[in-house]
Amino acid sequence: MKKNIFRTLFVSTLLASATFFAACDEEAGIVIGVPQTFTSVYAVEPFTGTSFSKVDTVSFNLDSVLAENNAERDNIESIELTGISLAITDSTGAVITTQNFTNFKSIGANIAELTGSFSSINSIDSAAMVLINNTNPIAFPNRTETLNLLPFISQPSFRIQMSGAINNPVTTKFYLKSTITVKVNASI
Repeated sequence: MKKNIFRTLFVSTLLASATFFAACDEEAGIVIGVPQTFTSVYAVEPFTGTSFSKVDTVSFNLDSVLAENNAERDNIESIELTGISLAITDSTGAVITTQNFTNFKSIGANIAELTGSFSSINSIDSAAMVLINNTNPIAFPNRTETLNLLPFISQPSFRIQMSGAINNPVTTKFYLKSTITVKVNASI
């Protein structure tokens, strides 16, 4: 009886070890998700128009992020957009709780290579804006379709744009802080 128990334990341990090593094998494709955040603060000066566009250049070293996590560029499976938020802030990026988005009709977040055209990351239309415009900060709704961010984020620098429409001319300078979070999924 003792012999059967030891044999069963030995076989169980052997199977568990084989399963563990197969899961750790490079060919098995363990996928890691590395979160990254891109933050920009845009100054909005007084103006009389009804639309605005603010652009910031973001520097990012994807290869360093991958190397820190024992991954390589060839092993990227996807770069997933996990969130976008926008806040009215002071010049340092601190949220001003007495401000809100009531003067905004719509707003969009866009991305581009340094010399390329902008592609929409996400937007809030006028119908949705009415529901959230008295808050600060605001979060963009989750995007339902897949967006390939790799061509942009794989560059040493890329551009982020916040653009939209407003109800009334801007009479007082303010700042917009955008926070875009992504997850770099790569196999190791």
